[in-house]
Amino acid sequence: MRIKSVFFAFLLIASVLFTAGSSAKSLVNQEAGKRHAFYQRALYEAAEAMSGMQVTLKKLTVTRSKAMETEYLSKITSYASSIQNSLSTLPIGISEINETMKFVNQTGDFALSALKKLAKGGALSESDRENILSLLNTATNMCITMGEVTESFLSGKKTFCENENQTSNAFSNLTHPKEEYPTLLYDGPFSDSVMDKRMQGLGENEVTMEEARKILSNFLEADESRIEFHEETGGSEKTYVFSLKDKNAEAAVTKRGGKVLYLLSENEFESSSLSDEECVSIAKAFLHKKGFGDMHESYFRKYEGAITINLAPVENDIILYTDLIKMEVSMQTGEIIGMEFTNYYMNHHERNLTKDEYQNADVSEYEGMSVLSVRSALIPVDATERQAIEIHVKDEMNEYLIYKDALTMDEIMLYEVVHTPDGTIVQ
Repeated sequence: MRIKSVFFAFLLIASVLFTAGSSAKSLVNQEAGKRHAFYQRALYEAAEAMSGMQVTLKKLTVTRSKAMETEYLSKITSYASSIQNSLSTLPIGISEINETMKFVNQTGDFALSALKKLAKGGALSESDRENILSLLNTATNMCITMGEVTESFLSGKKTFCENENQTSNAFSNLTHPKEEYPTLLYDGPFSDSVMDKRMQGLGENEVTMEEARKILSNFLEADESRIEFHEETGGSEKTYVFSLKDKNAEAAVTKRGGKVLYLLSENEFESSSLSDEECVSIAKAFLHKKGFGDMHESYFRKYEGAITINLAPVENDIILYTDLIKMEVSMQTGEIIGMEFTNYYMNHHERNLTKDEYQNADVSEYEGMSVLSVRSALIPVDATERQAIEIHVKDEMNEYLIYKDALTMDEIMLYEVVHTPDGTIVQ
């Protein structure tokens, strides 16, 4: 009996120890997972800040505005600080990232020194501009290698180890830059220019759900019986949401004004038989037919057999970037599978716009660059809209859109235009 009791006591102790060991191991794994996620985030933020620094340095080589130089130099100091903070939290030997940290420190110090010079009424010298070009070249190479390192960790090909030397080895290629420069894709500079909480372009009359269904049917030229009411949404602008059975899609119509707000499709397309130009023409023709007038295509990107195009209305030869419309077209069938009018109805209203003499805009200060076009535009600036001159320039390597205030001719915005196999974007 005593032997039996001792045996069961042994089993109980073993069970407790096993459970405690399993719990401890689970806690260790949880903590390791948290640390790994923390390190991944820090690495991603460092790479993102390096990309921001590179783009800002490139803009600094183009701008001729002291105000914009001040803004860009301030951003560079902020990016430098962010990179330093993020990299310093990683479990890696300082020797492995010494060159990267040295470059970041030098760039931040240069930007701070240049800011002080501008604050005292000085100007960037030719030597300063040569330094900016040199920093830009190094930042471009750093972007490539940091992007590669980040991808290897985020994809799971490499992991952060408590053994500092093992992790450090993964960062050794930061000192061996390559030539190609990967760019980040997004919709464009004016794609989210929501400047007022209440949509200005809807009108005041409210429509019923049945009226909204009929409006949607006519707008999409779809069988009304195949449009099924799904729900009514709240918020600052109430909408009726419908399901389109034949299109595997969802669409919304505003209760106030009865305007189609969006169409979202769940369909996927594997092949592309139509060109970019053909899809742009299809989108423009649809909007013209629906009464939106002439449209100017600005930026687009392609993904899985579909192309998303940003289009801006043109009134009196002025591009209204404030009133952007997004259209999505199947590159396989030419069918319009998506549309979004939030910016348009948020900002569109009667305006008393006068055509400025943009033809006489002075572009001589962009010497050494080819001027591709000069146009008048309405752009969103700090929650307001401002009439501007859009100057499209290009040098041997890069392409830019420069915006100047139409009245003062002060430079107020500058974007790099990037042409990729997946679309034309700006940053």
